[in-house]
Amino acid sequence: MGWLGQIFSKKEPVGDVIEKADIQGKPKTWNVNPHSKDYGISDLVDSGSWNTHPGTVGMDYHALHAVARIPIIGAIIQTRIQQVAEFCMPQANRYSTGFTVRLRDGEEKMTPAAKREARDIKKILMNGGGQYGFNSFESAMRAILRDSLTFDQANFEIIRNRMGRVTGFLPVDAMTIRRSRPKEKQKSKGQYYGQKYSNVQIINDQICNEYKKGEMAWGIRRPRTWLDVNGYGFPELEELTRVVTDLMNAQTWNSVNFTNGVHAHTILALKSTMSADVFTSFQRHISSMMMGVRNSQRMPIIQLSPEMNEDINAIKLNQNAKDMEYTQWLNFLIKLVCAVYCMDPAELGFVFGNEGQNNAMNSGTPEGRITASRERGLRPLLRCIESWVNEYLVFEIN
Repeated sequence: MGWLGQIFSKKEPVGDVIEKADIQGKPKTWNVNPHSKDYGISDLVDSGSWNTHPGTVGMDYHALHAVARIPIIGAIIQTRIQQVAEFCMPQANRYSTGFTVRLRDGEEKMTPAAKREARDIKKILMNGGGQYGFNSFESAMRAILRDSLTFDQANFEIIRNRMGRVTGFLPVDAMTIRRSRPKEKQKSKGQYYGQKYSNVQIINDQICNEYKKGEMAWGIRRPRTWLDVNGYGFPELEELTRVVTDLMNAQTWNSVNFTNGVHAHTILALKSTMSADVFTSFQRHISSMMMGVRNSQRMPIIQLSPEMNEDINAIKLNQNAKDMEYTQWLNFLIKLVCAVYCMDPAELGFVFGNEGQNNAMNSGTPEGRITASRERGLRPLLRCIESWVNEYLVFEIN
């Protein structure tokens, strides 16, 4: 029996054996493009493209931040944040909403020592950043989740004491955190392993902090193997660029009807032989009566000659979109935005179809659609948060 067989013949979990014996090795596949001029990964030198999100096709962090402030996008993000916040308190009992700290092996029973350790971990999580801000687990998760749903990038610093023990965590603005660039030797091999500093913080185009592995959390919800994105996430807002643009154009088109400009619904034509001075006085009097809010209801007035049999004909040069067509187009865009975020519009209060009716055999109620929507979108989001908290905090503590 060789040495490998001897190792696995021991009565230990395979994962522990591999970790102790260090027999996993390193992969040889390239995970960065060594021939790319712009890695999209921050180097420890100044650069003029810090604001570009490397996980997008040239989209800016500030542009993503601005798009997230559009009402329909903001409603989606805030709804998910409110839902996740319900799970940011310890469970009162096994049937209540919240989180709990337990053994990794669910079949083992908690010993008194393990229960004390679990209570200590809960205290650290609930304390958040302590005196440095975000002094609760819920407020910290709200901040982290907003960055994740905007940039598909969540970052928080792991706070340690002098002994190296984890004592808290502090959410960090994801717009300022980048991955560090690999060394020349690693770039030539197309690899990103073995970096001393895994992340850097950039403020005003200057690197102000460098973080070793285990000091800065890097949370991605939508990972890809695409070499050109260099390990960055895939923001939903970048995927929705065209849809959001159409949505804003539709809103702008409709709002123009309520702003200044020529939007006359009626032309007042006077067939009279009154003099120019009398007509001007009459026109001024009528105009002062017909001006609405911000001049939105101004009426054109013209004088025609009854002797010449003059007349005015209204000719439409184009056909305006009907109300039904506009509504269907707007609803379609809202559905697309919600679909990319794995959310049913019913969660936002938009119930399309026969609201409150169950005529069709397979049609569901709004309550059922909301439940299915949370299974599709909320549960995966909670699993991501669970994995980040476990990997960067709980497993570091114990």
